[in-house]
Amino acid sequence: IDDPSGDTHISRFTAADPASNATVDPATELLLLTIDQPSGASFTNHKGGDLNFGPDGYLYIAVGDGGSGGDPGNRAQNPQDLLGKILRIDVDNPGSGNNYGIPPSNPFAGTQSPTDYRDEIWALGVRNPWRFSFDRSTGDMYIADVGQGAWEEVDFQAAGSAGGVNYGWRCYEGNHTYDLSGGCLPMGNY
Repeated sequence: IDDPSGDTHISRFTAADPASNATVDPATELLLLTIDQPSGASFTNHKGGDLNFGPDGYLYIAVGDGGSGGDPGNRAQNPQDLLGKILRIDVDNPGSGNNYGIPPSNPFAGTQSPTDYRDEIWALGVRNPWRFSFDRSTGDMYIADVGQGAWEEVDFQAAGSAGGVNYGWRCYEGNHTYDLSGGCLPMGNY
């Protein structure tokens, strides 16, 4: 999709030759999810970077905090924003007017209040999770996340986790204090 606003699009395509799965047919695009991205010269980075199907068959999507230094909009900690998160959706069972469904086991599924978390959120508090993978033997999840400047981070989520983990960005950069303004909790809560 040509999106001049720079928003993130998660789409599904059908293989042009199902026997080889080598190419997709662009005409088969089905837009699953659009994630609004901040615009402007200061917001050209941290748009995210990876998606994988987990051992549970759901699609996991890594989304950066939208860019600029220090997450000035505090999007990674905002429960109503999809930026700065790991999302988890069901691409095989669409629902609620979307082209995807919400796995009923998502940690925040079914919350109703405007202050509650978006149903798609699996984990939050990441800066720019540019790569993640699932260990083929154990199903454990490893997340490579970009630091602000002094610290890089590799996060670990054990197989069978219920999700809902907050990795602490922008309050903390790894195990180090970064910016405690805006309602941050003590480090042990992340």
